[in-house]
Amino acid sequence: SRDGRQIAIVGSKPGGSSAIWVLSLDGERPKELPGTSGAASPFWSPDGRSLGFFADGAIRRVDLSGGPVQRIARAEETLGGAWSSSGTIVFSERYALFQVPASGGTPALVASLDLSRQENSLRLPEFLPDGRHFLYLARSGRPDNSGAYLASIDRGAPKRILNTRWPVRYVSPDTLMFVRDDILLAQSFDIERGTLS
Repeated sequence: SRDGRQIAIVGSKPGGSSAIWVLSLDGERPKELPGTSGAASPFWSPDGRSLGFFADGAIRRVDLSGGPVQRIARAEETLGGAWSSSGTIVFSERYALFQVPASGGTPALVASLDLSRQENSLRLPEFLPDGRHFLYLARSGRPDNSGAYLASIDRGAPKRILNTRWPVRYVSPDTLMFVRDDILLAQSFDIERGTLS
């Protein structure tokens, strides 16, 4: 969770189907969230009170306090999602990224493959603090063409940030973390310009 106090994982009991479990770092016992059978790729709401996840061909939402699981939108072949402070979810459908209101609705295309770079998937979006810009990974059949991109829910052409085959993660207030040659690196990142220094 964004406050660093909880971790959401997909796990299962022996002989059972997968479900989302929430682990509290203060030592409480892990809690299975009802209604999350078959869940994959959970992601946190900005306030840490809900989780988005994928199951049965849809994006779904579950509140940690209880209540019924809500269906947000259709989603197949998913490779990650992210929930912004502006109330938008961006999610991967392998060959493209879509955005949808967290309250539900019809997904709208926000980024697609660059076939000139032989890209074969877009995955693992992560919102930046402004709630409008996000990072994602484009994988290519040619490793040198894989890279991390900066994009916006307001559309516009995505901007390539760096060559990598692995996800990048934003660390407040101005750092990107990524792996290169099996080494975890941190580099200063100017959000306004979308450039590393």
